[in-house]
Amino acid sequence: MPREPMKRQGNQSIDSMAEQLAASKAGNKLYKPQYNELSAELKAQALDVAIVQQQELLARADQRGAVDLNDLNAVKIACNEYLESCRRSKVYPSMTALAPALGYSRQYIYAYMGRHNTPVTQYLDALRSSMAAIVQQAGLTRTADAAMSIFILKNSAGMSDKLEMSVTPPEDNGQDREMTAEEIARRYGVEIDSDED
Repeated sequence: MPREPMKRQGNQSIDSMAEQLAASKAGNKLYKPQYNELSAELKAQALDVAIVQQQELLARADQRGAVDLNDLNAVKIACNEYLESCRRSKVYPSMTALAPALGYSRQYIYAYMGRHNTPVTQYLDALRSSMAAIVQQAGLTRTADAAMSIFILKNSAGMSDKLEMSVTPPEDNGQDREMTAEEIARRYGVEIDSDED
């Protein structure tokens, strides 16, 4: 049976109207939450999932102990477990979250990668590139905030939106003399206009 529409009663206070509206929402099966309400609820759920995932990964790392970073097979198993956890939890993977799953801090993993060139560090670097590709794809398809994807890629994956190049001057071959316009044109492959007719 449809509910009666709410009507403002004479001299009704704002607080009373708010209570009436809240009661109407709670009892109205036809009420559909607005975008802001749904958005806040979904964000809270996503945060909860991320926290639970990290708790589980930390507990597993605590039980197992830190992965031996000299054991490629052990690192691959732990990384695959982490990626599977991300897939199931619908959480974007990152080196920041992977490091504690391995039993280390992010800083320790990056320092280790900087000091060693082993099959393990090569694997971790390839994994970091894969994670960047996932974030990049999420930004392109708008399944993740594009601005945040750009921020993460610039700060975690070493990407930038400009290419910086340095130009090294040609080596001095002992000729410290001034060159004529014709010599300069020949060297750089350009033609020069002659003012002489």
